Formats: sequence, structure tokens, C-alpha cells
Amino acid sequence: MHPSVQNKRDYIVPKIADETEAQKYSHELMANLSPSDNETVQRSSQSAFQRVNQPLSIQRVSALEPFNQPTSSQWEMPHILMKITQNYRQLCAVRKSTELSMNGSTLRSMFDDCTRGVDLVTGSTQKTSNILRSHLPALAEFVNNTFEEFALLNQEEKWSVFRSFIALSFGMDTFYRTYRLVPPELYATMSVITETTFIDSNDMVNFFADAPSNKLGREELCS
Repeated sequence: MHPSVQNKRDYIVPKIADETEAQKYSHELMANLSPSDNETVQRSSQSAFQRVNQPLSIQRVSALEPFNQPTSSQWEMPHILMKITQNYRQLCAVRKSTELSMNGSTLRSMFDDCTRGVDLVTGSTQKTSNILRSHLPALAEFVNNTFEEFALLNQEEKWSVFRSFIALSFGMDTFYRTYRLVPPELYATMSVITETTFIDSNDMVNFFADAPSNKLGREELCS
């Protein structure tokens, strides 16, 4: 046999010997392992060659639970919302008392369990204008005592902001009162514009019956 061929084949002998020793060492190692360790090694050594139709058992991790929303009894209203709520209730009480004194309601009617002194009547342009004028001092006090940022402004800045949002404030009050006091089927035609008066869109002629000939501007309303 050619020497070069034999030299190339000689490298195979130690490799076979090494593999034999490795297998022997592997068997001895497996024999010395505990049953639980032995099972773990066997599973990990065979896992890559498992057949597809015999999948390994997988431990499924349960999905994260949704954020634990606090119940109503646990929820604390933020300070600013609590302050707005308390001051708004006081504002409504002052406005209602003012309106009742303007329309000649008796003090006794304030203790009526059914109406609490509030009998809604059809409003008119002049009546509504007078009522909204009477609300302005209480509304200004509400804004000044509720919002700290507003309270830090100087007089001219406060007056500018107040005049800019006065119409929006009246509109929001109307929407909220209507939502609280009017059945849903009447939302399209009835609006509670003050604490004691409402507008019926089907009877707007009577609402404008006492309207002034000239348009009442915001400057006149807030003067």
C-alpha cells in the first residue's frame, strides 16, 4: 500500500478511539446521575429530534390579568374634581335661590319634597336675560374660587378670560341641566336654560315675544 494513503488513514484510528472513550465516559456519567437528573438529560438530548406528531409537553404561562380597576368605593376623586363638584353645587344653590326670589316664589315652596322649590316655567327673552345677568356674580365667584391658575391672573386678565367663556359656560349649563331634568324623548325640543325656566323649540314665538328690537350683545350682558 502506498505510504501516503496509509498516512491519511492513520488519522482515523485515534478518532475512533476518542469516540469510543467519549461514549464510555457518557455511559458512566449517566449511570452516576440521579433519576431526576437522568430524566432531564435524556429529555434535553432528544428534544431536538422529536417527531412533529409527538410534541413536547409545554407549560403554558397564563396571560397577564387586566389592570385591577378599583371599585367605586375604592376610587378617590382627584382634588380638583372634588373642588369643582363642591363649588358647582354651591353655585347651583345660589342661582336657584336667586331665581326663586326673582319670580316671586314663596319661601315655603323651598321645602316641597317633590319640586324642592323648582317648578319649571316657560322662559322668555327678557326674563332669561335678567336671570343670566343675576347669575354673573355667583359664576365669577365660582371660577375665582375653584381654579387656582385663574386666581393668579390680574384683574384685566381675569375679565378677559371670563368674558371669552361666558357664553360657553351658559351653554354647558343648559346642556347639563337638560340632561338631568328632561326625559330623553324631549331632548330634541326642550332645553332647560336656567334653574327654573326652559325653552320649547316648538313654541319659539312666545320666547321672542318680549325680545328687544336691538340685539343684546355680550358687552351689554356682562356690563
